[in-house]
Amino acid sequence: ELGLPILPRGGGTSLVGQCVNEAVVVDLSAHCRGVSAIDPERRTCRAEAGATIAELNKVLKPTGLFFAPDPATATHATIGGCIGNNAAGARSIKYGRTSESVLGVDVCLADGRRVRLDGSGSDPVAADLSRRVAGVVRGCAGLIRERFPKTKRRNAGYQLDMILDQIEAGTDDDRLNLAPLMCGSEGTLAVTLSAELKLHPIPDATGLAVVAFGSVDEAIDAVGPLLETCPSAVELIDSMLLDLARENIEQRRHLEMLPGGGSVGAVLYVEYQAASGEPLPDGRGSFSQQISQHGESMRDRLEAIRGMFGADAVACHTDPASMERAWALRKAGEPLLHGIPGPRKPVGFIEDAAVPPERLGEYVRRLRAVIEGEGTRASFFAHASVGVLHVRPLLDLRAEPDRGAMERIAVASADLAKELGGVMSGEHGDGRARGPLLERFYGPELMAAFREIKAIFDPENRLNPGNIVEPGPIESIHAHTRLTAEQVSGHDVDSGSLPHEPRAQARGATVECAPRARARGSSEKTTRPVEVETFFDFGDQGGLVQAAALCNGAGVCRK
Repeated sequence: ELGLPILPRGGGTSLVGQCVNEAVVVDLSAHCRGVSAIDPERRTCRAEAGATIAELNKVLKPTGLFFAPDPATATHATIGGCIGNNAAGARSIKYGRTSESVLGVDVCLADGRRVRLDGSGSDPVAADLSRRVAGVVRGCAGLIRERFPKTKRRNAGYQLDMILDQIEAGTDDDRLNLAPLMCGSEGTLAVTLSAELKLHPIPDATGLAVVAFGSVDEAIDAVGPLLETCPSAVELIDSMLLDLARENIEQRRHLEMLPGGGSVGAVLYVEYQAASGEPLPDGRGSFSQQISQHGESMRDRLEAIRGMFGADAVACHTDPASMERAWALRKAGEPLLHGIPGPRKPVGFIEDAAVPPERLGEYVRRLRAVIEGEGTRASFFAHASVGVLHVRPLLDLRAEPDRGAMERIAVASADLAKELGGVMSGEHGDGRARGPLLERFYGPELMAAFREIKAIFDPENRLNPGNIVEPGPIESIHAHTRLTAEQVSGHDVDSGSLPHEPRAQARGATVECAPRARARGSSEKTTRPVEVETFFDFGDQGGLVQAAALCNGAGVCRK
C-alpha cells in the first residue's frame, strides 16, 4: 500500500551487500522455519524459507537423507538465503549448487500474488511468467552461450543459461521451471516462501586427509593430481589463517588435527565419501563403484594420499569426531581473519572468483602480484576442487589510498578471472561489491536482458532495488562500508585512528556519533549528533565502534 522497497532476508550471512539496503527488511528466519512433505522414496522434502540448513538436516537425519549444499554458515544460513545466493560449499564438486538441489519454489511477487514456480504448468501466473522469460532468453541465446562462464561455480547475474538449457531441451515456453532463475537472484525477483528440495543419501563412509605444503603455490599445484582420485572436497587454507588460529583460544586446539601441528605454509583438506549408489553429477558412476574399481577401501584411499606426499605431510581422519574438529578450523577461516590487529582489515570484495581448476595457480600468482603492487597482502583460502578462491586483501577503507586500491584490485581480479575462463563471483553473488563489474563482464546486451527479467517479475522495482540490474559506479563498492569523516563528529577518519570511546558504564556504553540525516526528496547532507546508550558493555572489545569493526558479516553471532 505504501509502495516501500522490500528486502527479504534469511540469516543475513551474505558477504557482498545483498542483505543491506534502504528498504524494509523482512526477516524470514524468525518464524518461517517449517519442514514438511518429507518423501524418502522420491528423496524430496519441502522447507520454509527461514529454516536453516542445520535445522533441516537434523529433521531429515532419521530418513538417511540430507540437503547437500554446505556453506560454512550452515548453522545459521537459511534455505531462502541459500536460494537467494545460490549457495554451494565445500562439496559442490559432487553435489553442485543450490540450483541443482531445488525442484520448485513458492514465492510472493512484489504485487502480492503467490505463485509456485516448478514447471508443472498448473499455475497460470507461473505459465505467463515462463512465456515472458522464454522470450527474453530466446532473444539473446547466442550471447548467453558466448559470454556466460563455463565453470562449475558461477554466480553472477541471473541464471539465464539454466533457462536456455531447458528451452534447448525442448521444454514448452509456458512450462519452464523458473526455480533456477530464483537461485542467485538476491531477493530482486520475488520473496521465497518455501521450496521443494532434492535430497541425497547420507554417505556410508567418509575419510579426510589433511596434507601439508610449504606454500600456497605448492598446494595449488597438487590440486590437479588430487582431482584424479575423485574426492568429494579439496579445500585450501594458508599460513595466515593457521597463524591466526594459533592465537585464537577456541581454534588453537584444532591445530593438532593438522600435520606438524599446522606449522606449515598451507594445507589441503582432501575428503572422500562412499555413498550407496549415489550418482555423480557428471555421470561417472557412484563413489562406491569407483572405490571398487580402484580396488581400494576408504582407508586404502587415504593411505594412497600418504604415498603421494609422504606420511609426515599427511594426517588422516576417519572417525566423525576428529573430522569435525579438523573441519571446524577450515570453517572458522573467515571469522578468524577479522582478528588481525591494526587499521587494515581483510575486505571481502574479490573473495570468490572462480576459474577452471587447472588455471587456479596462474590466477593466484598474477593476483598476488596485483595486490602486492598496491602495497598490501592478502589471505588465500579456497574451494580448490572447483577453482573458487577466497582472497581477502588487507585494506583500511577509512584511508583514501586504500579505497583507490580496492577499486583497482576489484577491476584487475574481475578481468583476470574472465581472461582465464572464469567469473568474478563463483559463490557469493553480486550484491553491491560486484554489481558495478557486471556489465564489464557480460556486456550491455546481456545487462539489458537482466533488466527485462527484473521488469517481468518486479516492474515497480520494489524488491531489493539497486542489486544486479542497477549497479552504481565502481566507487560505490566502498561508499557505505564504514563511517565517514562527516559521520564521526570532530574526528579525522582518514588518519586511521578511531573516535574516542567514552568509558563503559555498568550496563553499557554511551556513544556519540554524527550520522548523515537527509530529508525526503533532498540530496543535501546534514549532520546532527546522536547519543545511543547501549544495553551491553563493549569495553572488553575496545568500545562499540571497535566491536562493529570486528563484525565479519558471517552471522556467527546468531548462535
